[in-house]
Amino acid sequence: MFELVKVDFENMQDPLNEFYHQCSIEGNINNSSEKAMKVGAFPNQHWWAYSDNGKFISISGCYPSDDFGAGGWRLLFRSVTLRNYRGKAGKFSKDLNHDFCFGHLLKVQKKYAKKQGASKLFFTTNSDYDGYNGSLKANQVVQNVLLPMGRVKLIQANHTYFFCKQNIWEVL
Repeated sequence: MFELVKVDFENMQDPLNEFYHQCSIEGNINNSSEKAMKVGAFPNQHWWAYSDNGKFISISGCYPSDDFGAGGWRLLFRSVTLRNYRGKAGKFSKDLNHDFCFGHLLKVQKKYAKKQGASKLFFTTNSDYDGYNGSLKANQVVQNVLLPMGRVKLIQANHTYFFCKQNIWEVL
């Protein structure tokens, strides 16, 4: 049903442009264009998407970053799932198997970064309301599910990172 694909920004313009358009309609401004997603803004970026019949429905990137420790990789960069597909990645479970980003893309990126020699993995969640309800919802999922399960550790709370207040989470 859903297919995981490694994103090639040069050769996948049709599904990407449709995805940007849908994100724009849904108010996901950080994913409304290649520029907004900061594609190429950081060296060695890698992106994955889930597609449904060739249409991108969820996307996320990762890249090496020593911002919170040597050998670090930032995961779940610019992650988003289109509204109609949220909670539909699989059977609902405490393991978040139903969530494309936290249940699937995080695992893919963690495995990839480890193969690249990463020694510290992290991702961020907005800790302040930025006009988009999904920003705080992601933070609540991490605090209420991943943290109690021992899958993440809070490195810094309400840290200003790229001009907005974010919680910085280490992936364990």
